Amino acid sequence: GHADTLARMKADYAYPAIADRRSPREWEADGARCIRDVARDRAREVLATHHPNTLGDDADAAIRRRYDILLSRADMGRG
Repeated sequence: GHADTLARMKADYAYPAIADRRSPREWEADGARCIRDVARDRAREVLATHHPNTLGDDADAAIRRRYDILLSRADMGRG
């Protein structure tokens, strides 16, 4: 109940992004999804939507000229 304890919890404790912090009763009422299923769904979401733009357009074009890249620029979020 001390302010220092709360400050330390905010600064020192890591709260994983996919961890379910609800009570067991709430978790069960919502379907009791296994963490493995939650993680798999999150991984699929990231792979489908995260398109880092780490290469410039010129480098991307050069790689595509040299190699048979099957993933289109549009599918990579590059337009």
